[in-house]
Amino acid sequence: MFRTIVVDNAYSQHHYRGMKTDAKQRRQTALDDGSTPQSDAVVLSVRLGALLAIELDEFFHEWRITHRLFNVLRILYVRDPERKGLSRGFIEQRLIHRMPDVTRLIDRLETAGLVARHRPKDDQRTVLTTLTDKGWDLVEQSHAPLLKLNRSQLPHFSKAELTQFIALVQKALNRPVQ
Repeated sequence: MFRTIVVDNAYSQHHYRGMKTDAKQRRQTALDDGSTPQSDAVVLSVRLGALLAIELDEFFHEWRITHRLFNVLRILYVRDPERKGLSRGFIEQRLIHRMPDVTRLIDRLETAGLVARHRPKDDQRTVLTTLTDKGWDLVEQSHAPLLKLNRSQLPHFSKAELTQFIALVQKALNRPVQ
């Protein structure tokens, strides 16, 4: 899955030579001087989130979905066990990754036969989304292997360290509104 990129050598030598000259003439002023551990915390949190997301997407590849699509399925599974349906807005508010285009996620799940949409008789303006049997089965079949993956993702943490880590992450997520 690696791609080879061919670059015009004459162009790149001229182009990058100019960039190097500019860099030598300018002093770097946007370097972290180490006085803000918050910067390190943010960068490390983003890196950890990206790593875990990659692992989750690799896990869900077997079911031909992404972790973001699974998040929608899981919301429907947990919040709508009677399968009466949830609105797009309700689903959007509960997503782990806030996205402006939840409709597109639901479209993809509907195309895969994992969810269905309908309009309630009492309010034709509303569109509700429900899990299909196929979507319900996917959530249930992936549950035990997903828990196994989750246990393997931070194996070097003791139980006490995990408890402390969870508390610190929750504290970070509950930061005061600025």
